[in-house]
Amino acid sequence: TFASSYASNNFSIGAGTNSSGNQLTSYWKKYVSKKGRLAVTAADITDADYNVYITLLDSKKNVVSSKIALKDQTAYFGVSGDKNYYVKVQTSAPIYGIKCSRTSYSSTPGTSKSKATKLSKGSSKSSTLAASTSSSSSHWYKITLSSRKNLKMDFAGYVSPGASVKMELRKSNGDVMRSLKITGKKSAKMEAYIKGTNVPKGTYYIKISKVSSKSSAAYKLTYTY
Repeated sequence: TFASSYASNNFSIGAGTNSSGNQLTSYWKKYVSKKGRLAVTAADITDADYNVYITLLDSKKNVVSSKIALKDQTAYFGVSGDKNYYVKVQTSAPIYGIKCSRTSYSSTPGTSKSKATKLSKGSSKSSTLAASTSSSSSHWYKITLSSRKNLKMDFAGYVSPGASVKMELRKSNGDVMRSLKITGKKSAKMEAYIKGTNVPKGTYYIKISKVSSKSSAAYKLTYTY
């Protein structure tokens, strides 16, 4: 069964099983006009309290996320603009509810070290690592220290549940100084940071990248100090 679209603000209704109680697989289509954050909420709306399992597919119906169990919870994904996405739904619930919303993220950061986007102290950039079959997608930013000082880069945003992105602080020669992995959780905004103490003057790079092809993120990066 293919449903044409989600309701804008309310739940749409789907059948999880047929009249014999056998599980059905249904697909919901969502056109995304601009890149940003896609939020999918699903719930069993009977008294049985079943999980509703969702999987995000791209416009060619390739799998681009983990299989995520939702119980009136939300899964967040980073998505590209001007394309269709599909949500595959499987549940033993006879009837389930599902809804979707999108928030735009405007920045377009560099996709390589040589094209890194410059950040000044106190500034932020909001962007997305979009859900796709590629595991090599990355964003690059750079900062310049005029003298030896401390620095802190804050990550705040949403990572697809069950998948991770990596945040690295690198020297100008590419060596990794600090690295951390940020793993997405259902219905949760993720916050993390990288700090450097008494860092020599020079140019430094921040790389945010996928850990796997099922990773995606919509985030704000802030050069705090």
